[in-house]
Amino acid sequence: MLSVKRSSIALAALAAVLSHNANAAPQPGQWSGDIQQGTSRIPVRLTVQDGQRASLQAAAPANCDVPFAFVGEQNGTTVYTMRQNQYGGAFCDMQINGQARLTPTGDGRILLEMVAGQRNARFQGILTLAR
Repeated sequence: MLSVKRSSIALAALAAVLSHNANAAPQPGQWSGDIQQGTSRIPVRLTVQDGQRASLQAAAPANCDVPFAFVGEQNGTTVYTMRQNQYGGAFCDMQINGQARLTPTGDGRILLEMVAGQRNARFQGILTLAR
């Protein structure tokens, strides 16, 4: 009887982990919002093609695109490395080799956290999926 209870508990724990990890990747589509560092705010649009491919388009004053390369998933968060952009721009150049983390907030939005590859600048914001 005790081994049946242990097996049931183990299966329930495994199911919880698998369902949590299945929801880690953000839904494909266009996500938008503002990211900020201190009092600086930048409107952004995040394009998620699938869990493996994404890119960030930053509006004025940044005006550039940052491609994301999938690294993996950690505790319900999808992790990317930010890559060289094709258009340049000080904000986007600062992001090269930095890390972007996308975490579902539980209410249909995602938290975007970025740590720049240069100067260790940190940006974050809540993004909403465009309908």
